[in-house]
Amino acid sequence: MSKSKGNIFTLPEIVEKYGGEVVRFMFLSVHYRKKNWTIQQPLQKMQKNNYLKLKETLDNLEFTLKNAEDESSPGDLKILKSLPELEDQFREALEDDFNTPKAITVFRELSRTANVYLETGRGRQVLEQIHFLYKRFSDVLGIFAQAGKEEISEEVSRLVEEREAARKKKDWTASDAIREKIKSLGYIVQDTKEGPQVKKAEES
Repeated sequence: MSKSKGNIFTLPEIVEKYGGEVVRFMFLSVHYRKKNWTIQQPLQKMQKNNYLKLKETLDNLEFTLKNAEDESSPGDLKILKSLPELEDQFREALEDDFNTPKAITVFRELSRTANVYLETGRGRQVLEQIHFLYKRFSDVLGIFAQAGKEEISEEVSRLVEEREAARKKKDWTASDAIREKIKSLGYIVQDTKEGPQVKKAEES
């Protein structure tokens, strides 16, 4: 391995390429006591994908919560029971010589739990409890500080409204064209039960 071969990057280069939060996540994914370790390019991409998946779950939770109702589903009690267990596992990982890789594994399990519930249930109480724990985990790790604070431009908002109007008319050609226009502006739009969800496109 050598920098001349293009398989070694300096820290400023990695931060410029992936962003500070993603790089923080990369470092947290390796135990601090491990010596002489490097984050090679395949691992960089894998950890960025892991970061983006966790962030996507948070985005989906917050979007769904906006329109959640006080309803219940058969799996609510099971989900609510699992949350304190995950919180205990997360705390125990950090108390075990600040084992952040293990803590992230627990965080990813919480993400899976959240995604399952987003598919099977929509109760406000359960969503709020999942979101509360999700934010607690992310705050402890120092990631997703700006989640939910990204502002969508007026142009993108207008295009989303135009696309919805085209969809209601079943003008799929216009709808697809507007979607591509939104994409060219750096955003993606996903159609959900709660309506269109707009997200900033992440570079691969």
